[in-house]
Amino acid sequence: MILKVSELFDTCNSGGWITKGTTQYKLVDGTLYFQCSDGKEDWRRNFAFPAVPYKRMKNKFLVHAGFLSAWKEVRDEINALDFHAIVGYSHGAALALLACEDQAFRGRKVPTIVFGCPRIFYKPPQIVKDRTEHAIRYTSKGDIVTKVPPFYHHVGQEVLLCGKTHREEKSLLSYLSRHSPSVYRQRLLDAGLSAQI
Repeated sequence: MILKVSELFDTCNSGGWITKGTTQYKLVDGTLYFQCSDGKEDWRRNFAFPAVPYKRMKNKFLVHAGFLSAWKEVRDEINALDFHAIVGYSHGAALALLACEDQAFRGRKVPTIVFGCPRIFYKPPQIVKDRTEHAIRYTSKGDIVTKVPPFYHHVGQEVLLCGKTHREEKSLLSYLSRHSPSVYRQRLLDAGLSAQI
């Protein structure tokens, strides 16, 4: 199925979430979505930077502690679902990439699309890069969230979204707003991109 990427983003930012612990997800037409930061616990996890081992496998690797904690709340439920694509924005993008890696570890390369994704893997080994190479990361040019935490790395393929923000390009507010849903939505609409999921 081919969909406009802006439609996936809009669904990712609408309601209907299932909550487990403090982590939110939903299944819409066979696509699994993860909610962006929504509350104090999500923000606390966003800043829980220590790299910790993901211990469930023979070849251990290090991930962002806060995102791993959120992922573990829903991992078993997610693995029991039937879905053909994964989508997430911001905090939800980090969880979507962890779900993508987990599915690939289980032998399923599920199409994965993320928006405004922070870095979640600390010096990822080649096996993790291979498992997530099919993931597509849409990044708004200048989005500070996609540049943190330092010393961590991105995986997957990046698509850079450019364009003016609703404020003067050189202002501090404009720089900080490049992670906002309104800027992502406008840049996605301007780009007119489609994705097969």
